[in-house]
Amino acid sequence: MMSKYKFSSDERYAIFLTQGMICYLCRAPIDLTSMTVDHVVPESILETPLLFDETKSKLGLSTSFDLHSFENWLPSCASCNRTKSTVLFEPSLLSQAQLQNLAEKADSARRICEEIG
Repeated sequence: MMSKYKFSSDERYAIFLTQGMICYLCRAPIDLTSMTVDHVVPESILETPLLFDETKSKLGLSTSFDLHSFENWLPSCASCNRTKSTVLFEPSLLSQAQLQNLAEKADSARRICEEIG
């Protein structure tokens, strides 16, 4: 499923830079041109608001968690992004650590986006 959200080139660059220029799933190096952006919590969940609320609670996310934010975007190669597609990760230490890492780097990504925008 293709993202409904349209990423700006500034957002893409900030994600690429702050997340280490590798696919977060297979860990292979990627380049900015071929990189896709994955929503860790998939966009498709917005179609079921109750499930979205339940997922935020299970993952320890705030009720105001924005699906379309640096707190939920990671760089991936096209192959991994297609494979993951709309899969919703089960709450686990790994998924929670990934989301925590995103939250910690979000302000840095926003600053990069503002500086080049």
